[in-house]
Order: sequence, then C-alpha cells, then structure tokens
Amino acid sequence: DGPLKIENYHHLLGCSIPEEIKYYSEYDFIKSIDTSNPIILGAKGTKYSNSKIIDKPIEKIEEFMEKDLASNLKDIIFNVNTFRQWSI
Repeated sequence: DGPLKIENYHHLLGCSIPEEIKYYSEYDFIKSIDTSNPIILGAKGTKYSNSKIIDKPIEKIEEFMEKDLASNLKDIIFNVNTFRQWSI
C-alpha cells in the first residue's frame, strides 16, 4: 500500500484565487498551471498580499489587450513573481 502514485502530466487551467496554488505543492502530478489572475489583478493596480484572500476578478484578459498597462507593470510583475513563488 502507501501513497497513491500518479504519473500522468496534469495541467491546470486557471485558478479562482491565487492562494489556492499554495495547497497544490503536495500534488507532484500537477506539472503546470496557466492563469491570467496575476496579470488581470496587476493591470487593475492590485498587488497580491500574504495576509488576505483576493477574490477572483470578473474581468477577462481580453479586456486589457488594447490598454496601455505601463503604469501597472510593477504590480503585474510583482504578482507574477509572487504566484511563481507560491507554486514552487
């Protein structure tokens, strides 16, 4: 017996809230995730926080495709880096 060994490659499409990624570290079979969550929130000027859960944005990524996001680039990069740290 022992722990269940899953060998298939699993890719997650999106996440509801960024904090949920912290709970996936025990699942070795999850190999990749794609989500627009850190980008959308950063584009809105919202940075991730370790102290609170950020709700899933209602906006879709395509709403930001034609916008100038230069003023929000630091927030976007911060969120992407934070999300990446949570997924390690």
